[in-house]
This record gives sequence, structure tokens and C-alpha cells, in this order.
Amino acid sequence: MAPLSPTTPAKARKLIQSGGAIPKRDTLGTFYLQLTTPTGETIAHETSVGIDPGTRYSGVGVQPSQGTLWMGHLGLPFSVVKQAMKRRWHSRRFRRYRKTPQRPVRFLHRTGHKIPPSIKANRELE
Repeated sequence: MAPLSPTTPAKARKLIQSGGAIPKRDTLGTFYLQLTTPTGETIAHETSVGIDPGTRYSGVGVQPSQGTLWMGHLGLPFSVVKQAMKRRWHSRRFRRYRKTPQRPVRFLHRTGHKIPPSIKANRELE
């Protein structure tokens, strides 16, 4: 069975009362219907998904030709990763002042093709 587009509350109520659908909620608390029998609707909708990447948030939108189905924003881990990298940098720097075995300071590995970890974490999440 293909998923239906959003429907009216009255139609959803009729589907639940007739046993054609089961009311459920996902982990985020969003209400939805799980169809148990085909409804007979064969209306195909051209639906497109748009993503607007950003540094702190990424916007996501789902739109058929009639209007917007869903809009949301995704909180990205940019600041968390940035703080973790800063803590790592500080601990490595202070470790060099103590009399402990240490690796030498390297500078040449930071140039060239590498993507910063904060940007990489954002792109992997999207």
C-alpha cells in the first residue's frame, strides 16, 4: 500500500472507526495512521524535498504542488564538535609542557584536502 497524503480529521476518524487504520505515534510524538486495508485512492502527488544547509541549523521542507506538507529544521552538532576539538587541542597543548612522552608538533598535516571536523559532522548528519 502506498502512503497517502495528509487527510482531513474527519476522514482519519472514519478510517479508525471502520478498522481501516490504526492510530500510532512515532518516537518524536507525531501522530500518524497505519493503514490496514487499501483505501482505493490512487492519486499520485509530485512531492519534492528541499534542504537548505547551514552551519548551525539545516532547513528541510516537503512540498507537493498544492502546498507545504512539512517544514522543519535540524539542529547540527557544529558547536558541540567545535568545543570537543578545542578541548582536545588544549589538552594536547598542555601535555607538551609536562615531562611526559609526547609526539612532536606537526604542521604539514593541516594543509590541503582535509574537511574540518565540525563541517564534516554537519554534512554526515544531513
